[in-house]
Amino acid sequence: MADLDQLEQKVNALDENTSSIFSFKSAIRDIEAAAGTVTDQNVSRLRTILKTYRLKLPDLPNFSRIETDARDLADNLMLATLAKRIARIGARNEALASLTGDLQTQIGKANKDANLLKQIKSGVDKATKTVDEAKSLVDQLTVTNTSTKNKLKALIQSLANVSSVFEPQED
Repeated sequence: MADLDQLEQKVNALDENTSSIFSFKSAIRDIEAAAGTVTDQNVSRLRTILKTYRLKLPDLPNFSRIETDARDLADNLMLATLAKRIARIGARNEALASLTGDLQTQIGKANKDANLLKQIKSGVDKATKTVDEAKSLVDQLTVTNTSTKNKLKALIQSLANVSSVFEPQED
């Protein structure tokens, strides 16, 4: 009997004063059968049914075996539930470890990219400084070198245009 509604009705119908030992044995067999097929969502309900059953057992010597079986079944259900919870926690821990590892990899890549960007910026800064120095030198040329001066200014301007491509944009 795996239907928990019927099982609950059967246990609720038991009475420690009027029910026979055979009724209690039949109920514990049904509870044991249900324990073998119960889903994770219904374990708590089955444990409640078993607790109710144990409370209804008469405190008589000929019921001691049934009481022991019920206690063992309650312990087994509790341990099975605990084992499933531990397994779920273990699976979550493994998933978190995997995600943490992936995150560390991404952080490493981002740090490497940041270092490369710093190197590029440093190179652009050096190129800009060189262009500025070249402009200053060209401006120092005398008036007699006007054609050479104009050619150099055009060349330097094209270099300035190239280095300005790498300068960060202001938002």
